[in-house]
Amino acid sequence: MSLIVKIIKKCHPGVKGGGEALYSGAIECKETITESEFVQMYMKKIRTSEAQVVFCCLNFQQLLSELICDSKNVQFSMLGTVSARIKSKTVKNRKDFKLDHIKSVGVKILANMRLKEKLLNSLKLIR
Repeated sequence: MSLIVKIIKKCHPGVKGGGEALYSGAIECKETITESEFVQMYMKKIRTSEAQVVFCCLNFQQLLSELICDSKNVQFSMLGTVSARIKSKTVKNRKDFKLDHIKSVGVKILANMRLKEKLLNSLKLIR
């Protein structure tokens, strides 16, 4: 199990020729696991029926989405804290802000130290 880090080249935007080249790391995603694939993997891991796993996964997702939509953060011991987030335009006056100013909504996971250490220990650099 490894988290693959690839090296990417970044140049300065707006500078003729790109300016000085800088390099940084980025996570390379191998593949996306579908919900049904996840259910199959989980079913093998806990040795139970597919129906029970599907039921648990659906209930987990439903409860998590309800809690997040109710302005609650959810803290998991193995992952960290899951919460809602928004991106919005700024206005000069507080009273001028409207829901129309919200550009996007999403969910973030603020990883706890346990997950951060696991991620750090699974890093593998590909050149």
